[in-house]
Amino acid sequence: MIKHRRAIQLAVEAALFKGKAIVIYGARQVGKTTLLKDILAKHPAGSLYLNCDEPDIRAALAERTCTELRALIG
Repeated sequence: MIKHRRAIQLAVEAALFKGKAIVIYGARQVGKTTLLKDILAKHPAGSLYLNCDEPDIRAALAERTCTELRALIG
């Protein structure tokens, strides 16, 4: 399988480790998970992947304050 580097990948990687969360969202089946897995393979330390398709993850993030989210994701 041939993998092509996405243009957005450079922008996401440039934003890493600046003390802010990066949220990737979009339509189903457009390559969000593949993009993130490629980036996480290069930067495994200091990264957290949350799959918001999982009901428990969605519930943990729903209706939280900024302070609560910081405590949850570090």
